[in-house]
Amino acid sequence: KNQWQGQFHIDTNLTASASKKYDFQFVIETDADCPQVTMKLTDAGDTNFFIEERNDVPEGSNVFSWTGVILKEGTDADAIRFFLDFGGCPGGTNVKISKIILREAK
Repeated sequence: KNQWQGQFHIDTNLTASASKKYDFQFVIETDADCPQVTMKLTDAGDTNFFIEERNDVPEGSNVFSWTGVILKEGTDADAIRFFLDFGGCPGGTNVKISKIILREAK
C-alpha cells in the first residue's frame, strides 16, 4: 500500500565485510500510527541487503533492532545506504529518526 511514495535514504561512507555479522538498531518517533513502513539496510548499489522489511510503526517512540545480519549476496559493501519509506503514513505525520547504530556483532 503506497510503498515508495514517501521514501528517503541516508548514504554513508561506512563499509561492511561479507565475512562478518552486524547488529543494526535505530529509533523512530512518530505522532501517528504508520502502517507498513519499509526499512532497508543495503549497499550503495541497493542490491546487497542486510535487511529489507515492512513493519507497522505505532505512534510514539519505537526501537527497531536486528542482530547478526549479513550481506545477502556474500560480497563486501564499499558503502552502506539506509532506506525508509513512509508512504502509508497519514499526511502531515511528523517522524524523527535517531540513535542509528551499525556495529560488528560480538
